[in-house]
Amino acid sequence: MNEAEEKRERAARDLRYIRDIVKRTDRRIDPQALHFVVWGALVFLWYPLSNYFFLQDNVPWAIGIGIGAICIGSVASFGIGITINRKPRLPASNTFISKQVGLMVAWFIPLGMTLSAIAPLPGVEFIKGPDIPTLWGLLYASMAYTVGVVYRREFMFWGMGIGAASIVALFLRDYNGFILGPAMGLGILVPGLQAERRVRKMREEESGA
Repeated sequence: MNEAEEKRERAARDLRYIRDIVKRTDRRIDPQALHFVVWGALVFLWYPLSNYFFLQDNVPWAIGIGIGAICIGSVASFGIGITINRKPRLPASNTFISKQVGLMVAWFIPLGMTLSAIAPLPGVEFIKGPDIPTLWGLLYASMAYTVGVVYRREFMFWGMGIGAASIVALFLRDYNGFILGPAMGLGILVPGLQAERRVRKMREEESGA
C-alpha cells in the first residue's frame, strides 16, 4: 500500500469514527418523559372519575378531583424538572432535541389552560364547559404527534390515536371523560414509559462501561 492509499484509508477510518460519535450522541436523548408518565397516569384516572361524578350531578366532587389532579401533577412536574436540571441523567446527551420537546410541552399546556379558562366564558362561548376534556384531547393529540416528529415515532402513532378518540368524543359529549381518559392517559403514558426505559438502559450501559 502506497502513501496515498494509506492516507485515504486513514481518512476513511477517521470519518467512520466521527460518524460513530455523532450517531451515539444523537441517540443519547433524555426527553424527561417522567412528565408524560405522571400526567398520563393522572388523566387516565381523573377524566373517567370526573365524568362519573358529573353524570351523578355531583359537581363538587367532579371539580375537586380535577383540582386535586392538577395540583398533584404540577407539584410532581416541578420536582422532576428541578431534579433533572440540577443533575442531568445523561451527561453529554443531545440537549437540542430535549429542549425542543420541552418547548413543545411549554406551548401546549399553557395554551390549554388559557383556552380552558377563556373559551367557555359568556361573550366568547367558543366551547361549553363539558367540552373542555375534548379540547384537551385535541391538544394532547397535537403535542404527542409533534413530540414524535422530533423524537420517536411511537409518540406520533399514539397522538393519532388520541386525535381519533377526540373526534369520537365530539359525538358522545356526555361520556367524553370515559373515552378520553384512557386514550389520553395511555397515549402519553405508554410512550413515556418506553422513553424512560431507553434512558435507564443507556445509564446502565454507561455505568457498566
